[in-house]
Amino acid sequence: MSKQTLAVFGGGVASGLLYALATGGVLGAAFVAPLPLFLAGLGAGFAASLWASLIGLLLAGAAGGLDAAANYAVASAAPVVLVTRRALLNRAAAGGATEWYPPGLMLAWLAGLGVAVLAGTMVVFSGTPGGLEAEVDKAVAAALAGLPAGADVRQIEAFARTIAPILPGLGIAGWMMVVAVNGIVAQGLLVRFGHNLRPRPRVEDVELPNAMPLALAVAAAAAFLGGPLGYAGKNAVAILAVPFFFAGLGVVHALVRRLSGGPLALIAFYVIMAMFGWPVLLVAALGLVDQWVAFRARWPREDSLEDK
Repeated sequence: MSKQTLAVFGGGVASGLLYALATGGVLGAAFVAPLPLFLAGLGAGFAASLWASLIGLLLAGAAGGLDAAANYAVASAAPVVLVTRRALLNRAAAGGATEWYPPGLMLAWLAGLGVAVLAGTMVVFSGTPGGLEAEVDKAVAAALAGLPAGADVRQIEAFARTIAPILPGLGIAGWMMVVAVNGIVAQGLLVRFGHNLRPRPRVEDVELPNAMPLALAVAAAAAFLGGPLGYAGKNAVAILAVPFFFAGLGVVHALVRRLSGGPLALIAFYVIMAMFGWPVLLVAALGLVDQWVAFRARWPREDSLEDK
């Protein structure tokens, strides 16, 4: 069995089975369903990611029906195929070197897919009274009604009502983070065992296209409007903030490399961010500011890609 055939069947079957487990109640399995597809695509080529995604789609559909197949296509297959296609693009650079597709552009494409999913979801619910916003409010109300009697209902309800207007955007943003992490882990494993097709990009190299701040500004302006357009704008802001978060991480990593005891400082930074949550917003803001200030351009840099 060839490497590509093994990647296709192994990746597709593993991903489909993981998603089938998720439909059966093991919800955490859905978070790693994209990983085998990334391993197939980034290790054996774009065609492998397509065929593996098709196998996974068929298995997900067999386990959970058309709804599960549709969810798998949107949540796992489509983003993996999109990112893999971009990741494997390359061209000859000066001196005979190979220039690979930049990670910042991959994140921009992923954000575009996220906005498209938001728009599609709003269209699907446009025929219902109140549209997607009303459906989300109903779901939040039902979740609150199911809280146990001993829970601090007032605090939970206040928090739920606060985030309800941007809950779809937060959900899609979280999904984008899951996809990105799966891609990073897959590439790391392939590099570790020598099966990668492209070098591993560093987070320091995440530089976003100039169109990203403009897109964020348009979404932010729309958020001040009423009706479906304002609702779309608020949720699009949450989605478009994800690439800026990774750009901000790039600035942090580049700074830490310049410090003595850098690895320990980096570990402390991630622990604090995981514990408190709110530093995520500061990192995204840092990524946005970097679009104009260009912090990393002012600092000495190492090679843009790792050699392995």
